Amino acid sequence: MAVTRTVDEPTPGSDEISRACEEGWVGREGYLLADGTRQAKALAFLGTVTAADGRPHVEVFIVDLPNDLAREDAAELAGAELTRLAPPAGVVQRRLTFTDARSPRGVALAPRHWVRSSPDGEQLAFLMADEAGRAQLWSVSPRGGEPRQISRHAWSVASCFSWSPDGRWIAHAMDGSLFVTDTITGEGHRLTPARHGGDGPQAFACVFSPDGKHIAYTRRVGGHAQIFTVEFSETLNANPKRS
Repeated sequence: MAVTRTVDEPTPGSDEISRACEEGWVGREGYLLADGTRQAKALAFLGTVTAADGRPHVEVFIVDLPNDLAREDAAELAGAELTRLAPPAGVVQRRLTFTDARSPRGVALAPRHWVRSSPDGEQLAFLMADEAGRAQLWSVSPRGGEPRQISRHAWSVASCFSWSPDGRWIAHAMDGSLFVTDTITGEGHRLTPARHGGDGPQAFACVFSPDGKHIAYTRRVGGHAQIFTVEFSETLNANPKRS
C-alpha cells in the first residue's frame, strides 16, 4: 500500500515530489500535534522536490496516517494503466523543510541515510551539509518549523545513525571511528580508535541496543563485514569487542 503521493514532474517551487524514500516511523507512540492531541501513526521520509529554478533536491516530509487505512475505492489504491498508486483516505502529507534558498540546498545525499525519529517523536533527525560541505546532524519537529543544527563536527558524519533509547545520544560513524553525538550540546565522543584504509566502521546503521548499554556496528576484517559491539554508558567508557 502506498501512503505517499508522487508525480512525474513536480511543479517548480511546489511541495509536489517525484520520489519518496528513506522513511522511518515517528516516535514510539507517534507525536503530539499543535493542539495537544496525539497523532498515533506517522512516517517521516525524504522527498525529491523541484525548486523554482527547475533543479531537483531532497527535503524532509511527513505523512500522518489514520488509524483505519481501509477505504472502498480500491481501484484508485491499486492504480491503473495511466494512474499511480494512491494513498488511502485520511493520509495527510506535509513538507517539513524548505531549503530552496540555502547553500548547499537540500538534505545530504551522502552518506545514504534514513530519517530517524527520537523515541518521544519530538525530533526527526537527518543529515544536511554545513557551510563547509560537511554532513552534519540536524533535526526538525514533526509539526514543522526551523530545522535545528545538532552537530558542528570537524568531519562529515559518515553513516546511517540511530537514537539512544533515552533520546539523548545519536550513534554514527565518523573519521574512521564509532561516535556518539550529544543531541543537547552537539558534542561528539569517539568510542573506538580511528581506523583508516577500509577497515573502519562502515556506512551502515550504528544501532543502540534496547537497553542503551551497547552499540552495534560493522567493519571489514579480512575483506569480510563483521559485527562489532561497544559497551556504552553516559560516562563514555567504551570497551570494543567482536560479536
